[in-house]
Amino acid sequence: MRFYALEVFPRGDADTCAEEELGYNQGDAPSCPACGGAVGMLTWLPPFRVLLKLYGKEFGDFAFFSGGDYFLVSQKFCDVYRSHQLAGLSGFDPVEVLQVKSRKRLKSQPPPYFHVNASYGQTALDQVASGCEWLEEPCCQLCREGSIIRWKRLIIEEGTWNGDDIFRPRGFSGEIMVSQRFKDVCDESGIKNAVFTPAETAGHDFYPGMKDPSELNLPPR
Repeated sequence: MRFYALEVFPRGDADTCAEEELGYNQGDAPSCPACGGAVGMLTWLPPFRVLLKLYGKEFGDFAFFSGGDYFLVSQKFCDVYRSHQLAGLSGFDPVEVLQVKSRKRLKSQPPPYFHVNASYGQTALDQVASGCEWLEEPCCQLCREGSIIRWKRLIIEEGTWNGDDIFRPRGFSGEIMVSQRFKDVCDESGIKNAVFTPAETAGHDFYPGMKDPSELNLPPR
């Protein structure tokens, strides 16, 4: 199975972002059952009210937040997701759009949006094969979370994929990844603002040019 990273800051004609209303309700972050460490951001609790920011020409079927483990999907995507029996998303809670900000005059109203979360659990990242470099290496064998500096690719550990078409992998809960089938369904169905990068090229460097973590000059713990 080939995997892809879902780009949460895509650029294009359907570039759509979302922002929670001021003073929105938050719950505890999900935690690792082994070490108790956080494996995600604070949970967004109802009511789900948002401000949309439209940077493209039309509303996307995906709308992303600057932080958080969740995103918004349109009614069209919900219908496609269910008709193709994709797996890995939970929630599908209706969202109230309070306001839309756009650089251009709106030609249509936003579609109905729904709040979703990508699954997290069994599927794990092969951190060695992915070329991960750490400021502080993971100490928990279950969640495998640590302070990362950079990675070269996103390789799923053999035998851990549970069949979900969209998920956050253990060892790298900040990334949302999808299966080949998920990408194909989105492409064939014309899902807007769905941009994917092949996992084998989905690298990132938070500190380009830095070779030694001591260069960060962090205070001792």
